[in-house]
Amino acid sequence: GDKDALYALAHWNVLAGSQNVAEIIDLYTKSSEKGQILAKVELAQVLLKAFPQEAGRVEEAIDLLTVAAQPGNNPARRILAQFHLAGVGKLEKSVDKAKTLLETASTNGSGEASLELSQLFGVGVEGLPRDPQKSLEYLIKASEQGNAVAMAQYGARLFNGDQATKDSKPLVEKDPKAAMEMFTKAADKGFAAANRLLGEIYEQGLGGNDQDLEKALEYLTKAANGNDAQALFKLGAYSE
Repeated sequence: GDKDALYALAHWNVLAGSQNVAEIIDLYTKSSEKGQILAKVELAQVLLKAFPQEAGRVEEAIDLLTVAAQPGNNPARRILAQFHLAGVGKLEKSVDKAKTLLETASTNGSGEASLELSQLFGVGVEGLPRDPQKSLEYLIKASEQGNAVAMAQYGARLFNGDQATKDSKPLVEKDPKAAMEMFTKAADKGFAAANRLLGEIYEQGLGGNDQDLEKALEYLTKAANGNDAQALFKLGAYSE
């Protein structure tokens, strides 16, 4: 009857790829009813994945996420934000509410939420105009919060520099050295695409780096082990 033991069993079943959805839902539900916040969030995700077309299940998931978001669960806030952007179930379509949820999660240390805000400001949506400066600020914040995807994206902009326009200077100046630091940090977190980029840089000797095929092979192998398709193709070509 321990809520954390019930949660651990449910979570383990998910990680192990169990196909017994009923058992997973039962364990998560028992844990959730005892107040385990992570169980509420993951139960909601299971319900949304298993029953995406069942309105009752979607409503149940939204209720679980709403409760979980109150004490400060950032994944719950992020999912609810996406629902508000799309207007899912009983949640009204509201860019302002989505933005507020993401900003709260970002302020509370979520690099994923910061990256999502960067993407929103980068493309602009109805009710939230495109703002390249804010997009960059959130991208940098997500990088500082340890988000590997953000690190790789910011690194790519540093590596080449943003394009200047006739009306403004580039927001990001070319800085290959800083870019390499970003790529390396992202690669150290196991982000396959960052390992592949480092492999390609050393393969071709780009950005002021010496060509080093041993390093290239090392990084491409790490990327391939992370199932990066381009790295797998390159290693296949090398082996041939």
